[in-house]
Amino acid sequence: MYWRYRRLIECLVAPCLAAALAASPASGETTRIGEAVVIQREVLRVAASATNQINVGDGVLRNETVRTGTESAARLVMIDSTNLSLGPNASLTLDRTVFNDEHSYRDIAIRLATGAFRFVTGHSEKAAYKITTQLATIGVRGTILDILNQRGQTMVVLQEGASQVCTLSFQCLQLTQPGDTAIITATGNG
Repeated sequence: MYWRYRRLIECLVAPCLAAALAASPASGETTRIGEAVVIQREVLRVAASATNQINVGDGVLRNETVRTGTESAARLVMIDSTNLSLGPNASLTLDRTVFNDEHSYRDIAIRLATGAFRFVTGHSEKAAYKITTQLATIGVRGTILDILNQRGQTMVVLQEGASQVCTLSFQCLQLTQPGDTAIITATGNG
């Protein structure tokens, strides 16, 4: 199942230049932090009690959840050119962003709820990125990561760069070579 999602995600991350993103460093719930550049089928924005379809060109906002449906996928490009790809039945929350300037972040936090993801860092400082799941914290350094987050397990596969994957009890694994994999389970085995 992971490889099927991985193939779908790899198809979504083909090189493409995103249009300049309109972003404002103002704070608040409606701050635009990126844009939807690929949408396949049902991709929803979940904010408070409302859900709306996301279309290509729509902004993605701070503090909102993005969720894909069955046989759906999306690629979001953040203002610093970070690419986030979501496979079918995936959900993530764009928790926190602090702008460094209009083209980079000082701090960006992304919470992956469930599903298959590909994360490609943009041009913000690598320490700015904070990726979390219910079981792990993932640090990046010039990185392309494939992440499969399912109930009771988080799997992280390094494609390029380096990463540190830590359990909630701060046991960490260093991923330094393409193909290095960390598997964190709810029972603590990894």
